[in-house]
Amino acid sequence: MNRDWRVSGLLVQLPLPDHINERAVCNAIAPEKDVDGFHIVNIGKLCLDQRSMVPATPAAVWEMIKRAGIETVGKNVLVAGRSKNVGMPIAMLLHTDRNHERPG
Repeated sequence: MNRDWRVSGLLVQLPLPDHINERAVCNAIAPEKDVDGFHIVNIGKLCLDQRSMVPATPAAVWEMIKRAGIETVGKNVLVAGRSKNVGMPIAMLLHTDRNHERPG
């Protein structure tokens, strides 16, 4: 499906059964089709303030913060939860200094 041009995005329903290597499965998806942003390339880009796939919920929270005109640069922000698909990505989005390629 990575090579199929008719497939524009893939996601992995987590958690996986214990006998399946989650990291190997997530990294098997092409970064440009990684809807959840779990591929190591997308996680790295997100952490380095580079344009990357941002999971839907963190992207929506980021958009609400922007539209509300809430300034987060230089502020202390608490993110309750550290899930890979919401908590960690929103923490990385909020960590930006806005001098990089952050989405939006």
